[in-house]
Amino acid sequence: LPTMTSPSNPPSSSDTRTRTFMKIATVNVRGLCSQQRLADFEANVMNVRFAVIGLAETRRLNRERTQLGSSFVLYNSGRCDGAPTYADVGLYMSLRMNKKLVGVRFISDRVIQAEFLIKRRRLSIIQVHAPTSTATDDDFERFLDEIEAARITTKNKAMPEIICGDFNAIIGRSGNKETACGPFGTGNRNDRGISLLRLQ
Repeated sequence: LPTMTSPSNPPSSSDTRTRTFMKIATVNVRGLCSQQRLADFEANVMNVRFAVIGLAETRRLNRERTQLGSSFVLYNSGRCDGAPTYADVGLYMSLRMNKKLVGVRFISDRVIQAEFLIKRRRLSIIQVHAPTSTATDDDFERFLDEIEAARITTKNKAMPEIICGDFNAIIGRSGNKETACGPFGTGNRNDRGISLLRLQ
């Protein structure tokens, strides 16, 4: 799945400070609405090294923080009206990583944003799950607006950001002077891909 990073604060080649490496993952879990599904997910990632895993399509209702018996924490941003859903997003992290958390913003059932303070530097992680190709263009534009709403804090504080998740779009390979995607994409860029690249 694609990950987009903000080029507003690229690392300086003359920066001699010790660099911190974090492993950020994202996955479409296709449902974590039952205890068994959640237990299966935790078993599958037990041997994976990560700081935070962004989750798409959790299908868990409501906006909540759940401390799990496995010493991990799940933040879920889902619908609050009780309606069946194939969306909902979340962030899964250890208690140790949770201590570095400054705050979480539950934007919608398709966008969640978290801000971390790591060695006196702030980092924003935005997890998303875009509408599928069967959704209307208005639905997709609303989704992009929700991402921009999540980025307001990031832009105001000029902090690095990671936008990750299931974008349900095809961006293909990079064109001239494009910085948001590399040369390894597949397929032909579609209208959703064009709209997605406007987030730069």
